[in-house]
Amino acid sequence: MHGPGTDFHLPPELWIHIFHLATSSPALHASQYEPFHPSFLSQDAASTLKVKSAIALVCRHWRAMSLEMLYEDVRIRHGDVALGRALVGHGRWVRRAILPYHHSETPTPHPIPALDILRQCPRLEVLVRPPLGWPPDRLRFEFPAEAISLPLLKRLDWWHHNPADRSGGINSLNEVLRSAPNLEYLSYGGEMWQVSLSRRSLELPALKVLRLRHIDAIFVRQICTWRLPSLTHLVMEWPTHPQVVEVLWETLGPGLETVELGIHLGFALRDYLSTVLTGCSNLREINYYIFFTMRLRDSVVHEHLKRVGLHAHANLTIDSNDDVVWAHVEDHLKAYHTETFPSLTEFVLYGPEWEPLIQHGRFSELEAMVAADGRSLVPTKT
Repeated sequence: MHGPGTDFHLPPELWIHIFHLATSSPALHASQYEPFHPSFLSQDAASTLKVKSAIALVCRHWRAMSLEMLYEDVRIRHGDVALGRALVGHGRWVRRAILPYHHSETPTPHPIPALDILRQCPRLEVLVRPPLGWPPDRLRFEFPAEAISLPLLKRLDWWHHNPADRSGGINSLNEVLRSAPNLEYLSYGGEMWQVSLSRRSLELPALKVLRLRHIDAIFVRQICTWRLPSLTHLVMEWPTHPQVVEVLWETLGPGLETVELGIHLGFALRDYLSTVLTGCSNLREINYYIFFTMRLRDSVVHEHLKRVGLHAHANLTIDSNDDVVWAHVEDHLKAYHTETFPSLTEFVLYGPEWEPLIQHGRFSELEAMVAADGRSLVPTKT
């Protein structure tokens, strides 16, 4: 590869664009819904940081052009004092920050040093509060935590920690949500204690995407008190008790346009699809992992569903015999009768696992079956 100053000249803005293409991690910063994006728990900026560092070491010209990228993602940890010094003058470039609970403890009434780092990041768009390791460390939350304003925050990835939540401020989900009026994407995991329930009204006017990893009835009760006028997309990574899910759909269902079910064997044990379609009367799209989800079994009539997204991630508990696999796929497609789903026009196929199935001679038979109902199978590159 040639750099600036050699016989291969490019304008700086083109080099910067190339650097971004080489180091970008769209899923880490996404504030809009994309089908089958991985969970925030499986995302890590460390690999891209190595590439960014390598680019910065090529020459001083490349370093000058790539310096902003080096500060896009920061993780607050044991070197928080040094990080705070490094961000002086550079904090405006930080878009995403990871704040573990270890660095928001309140064993004393003194200010939390990590918050000084966040205050140096006026353009912060993504904040991550990751779960503790296992077994969880015993952290001390004995005094109130400070709050911080997050006016440009678009995405919050939050793993709930009840002892921390009681200290308020940056450790409280409800207080952080109130400090982020432009939040568009919230992902949540963890069990909530009764004492963490907030009685204060909360409105998230810009929230469009709600992603639920592991939730309990108390958190669902909390969600049902929120005002979410813009919410249109919901991702449920883990199944929960059907009665709890029904409460969720009763409250949020009428406003949802897209629902996605995660890659979890629990979705294969019950007919969650019927529950979703019954509770979400205005749904336009439903996405799920076809080999991890029980096919639609109940007789459901849905006037508005237009698209079904099917990811073919392999399930090792299912017999890989061709006949078994094709019968499973056909059963899912046949469950959407034209009489009960009059608006459905396409089945979108996600994941590289579809490729061998598409190359199989039986795929043309599947296409013909779907086409006979006036619908189509649409492969994607993702």
